Amino acid sequence: MTTSTWPVAPGQGEGGSEAMPNVDVPNVHVPDTHQHVEPGLRQRKQARTRLELKAVADRLFDRHGFDHVTVDDICAEADVSPRTFFRYFHNKGEIVFSGLQPRYDRVTSELAARAADEPAFEALSHVIVDVLGDPGYEREAARIHRQITGSPELMRASLATYRTFLGQLVDLVVDRPPCNGDGPRARLLVGVVLVALETAVEQWGDDPDHPLLVELTTRLAQVAGVTGTL
Repeated sequence: MTTSTWPVAPGQGEGGSEAMPNVDVPNVHVPDTHQHVEPGLRQRKQARTRLELKAVADRLFDRHGFDHVTVDDICAEADVSPRTFFRYFHNKGEIVFSGLQPRYDRVTSELAARAADEPAFEALSHVIVDVLGDPGYEREAARIHRQITGSPELMRASLATYRTFLGQLVDLVVDRPPCNGDGPRARLLVGVVLVALETAVEQWGDDPDHPLLVELTTRLAQVAGVTGTL
């Protein structure tokens, strides 16, 4: 199976040796100890701190490789304590995927919103091209691709999440034609589409000057005929 760049919900770690089990971990909510601060201002400051931590971590990951950077390294570079870091991220792996999670949420939400009688392949293909083919997404996608393919730890985590995401998509297309309630057929169809997506990302990763949107539409067109026979 190809390496997936789907996000993962990692588990809480300590220092530079974080474990990343395939479990869903809720966001950490910091108790409000400053009641006099306007909520809007506090939230903006928290969002800014989170973005700053991510920017610092991304620079270190790009410079040294994900597996060679610890949470302590990120904290030292950002001039914050580990306690502050863990208010915003469960571990360093969550940083890699944090910028992409909203896009994958969009895939499922937009797929669910499409007409129920639209064929499964057409519905899923349109959503993937719309959400993941956005040129504004390419820079972040390139960074994620480099970080994941350079880290065995992230490759394992992304594979686990690939399976979870596959199940979510199957649930959303199983009642669409031509699946019509046939679970194994829906799983096979979704799997073919995701392999086309992975192939597009891998090919584009080797030549990032070539638009990701072009790769996506090309690979999906190549498997369109196959899905009609499933």
